[in-house]
Amino acid sequence: MFLLVSEAAKEMNSYVANNQNSNYIEAKELCAKYATEVIATCAFGLNSNCFENEDAEFRVIGRKLFSFNLMNCIRQVSYFFAHGVVKLFKLPFFDPSATKFMREMIHSTLEHREKTGFKRNDVIDVIMQIRNKSSSQDAYKFGESLYFSL
Repeated sequence: MFLLVSEAAKEMNSYVANNQNSNYIEAKELCAKYATEVIATCAFGLNSNCFENEDAEFRVIGRKLFSFNLMNCIRQVSYFFAHGVVKLFKLPFFDPSATKFMREMIHSTLEHREKTGFKRNDVIDVIMQIRNKSSSQDAYKFGESLYFSL
């Protein structure tokens, strides 16, 4: 995945070079964009366009996941110190809309890769390899148990 990370770094360098005329570049936001781009490309095989679009979908979700607000604090602190509260109110650790987005993104990317056979040497490829191995092993075990039961 080094090449994917390197490509994200090139995009970040280009972004910084294009914004040299501005008075400042916020370091926290620059690092968040880079991290989001690396995660999107290495995990999902997608270009999140964080450096081109301030409100790119992955960046919006990243802000939801890691923003410091009251509800996020309550949810995350409760998991560490108040398990009873978590169970009682069925509190999710992350924002449900962000979790839903990530889940849908993984499923749609998996479906697309299975249909097209596209490989990118990322986490989705690893998940597909594990799924294929476990399903073939399960099929083998099922066939073996069927053979011995006859």
